[in-house]
Parts: sequence; structure tokens; C-alpha cells
Amino acid sequence: MNSLKIVFRLLKYMRPYWWRLMVLVVLSLLGVIFMLSKPLPIKVIIDNVLLKKDLPQFVSIFMENFGMSQEVDQLLFYSLVFMAIVVIGGVILNYISFLLVSQIGLKLIYDLSLDLL
Repeated sequence: MNSLKIVFRLLKYMRPYWWRLMVLVVLSLLGVIFMLSKPLPIKVIIDNVLLKKDLPQFVSIFMENFGMSQEVDQLLFYSLVFMAIVVIGGVILNYISFLLVSQIGLKLIYDLSLDLL
């Protein structure tokens, strides 16, 4: 049997779960954003707290817009809070993604087994 035919046949079984798959895609994209933002607080701590360099322009503008102080101790606090949010948010997104993948997989296997009977 042609592999393309097999893919289309399996897509028929995935049709009832399309919205869950879309949620999974969105969660995966959010997970990428969380993973890419992990190094930023470490960079700010090393460069701006320890080495006392100027903040990157986008971080400085962000802090000014929200009325945040750019003193060293406040900068360290904000960086640690941001790091905690990124790590905890990433863990939560991974957990929800794992649950969705498991749920979709189990339901697909169940649907396939019903058709075999």
C-alpha cells in the first residue's frame, strides 16, 4: 500500500481531534518562546548586575514603560522573577502538552481498535 494512502487513512481518524491538535500546536509554539527566553535573565544578571554594563535597549524601554527601577538590586530581583516565570511556565506547558499528546494517542488507538473488530 502506498504510504501516502496510509497517511490519508490515518488523517480520517484524527479528524475528530483536530481542535486538540491545534491547541497542541499553539502550546508547542508557546513552549518555543519560553525556551528561547530562558537565557535573557541570565544575560541580564551577568552583564548588567555583575559587570554593571548598560541594559539592552529593548529591556530598558520595557522597564521604563512599566515604571520599573533600573538599580542593581531591583534588576537582580526582576531577572530572578522573570527566570522563575519562564521556568515554571515552561514546565506547565510541557505538562499540558504531554497530557494532550497522551489523550489524543489513546483515543486514536481506541478508535483504530474499534475498526479492527
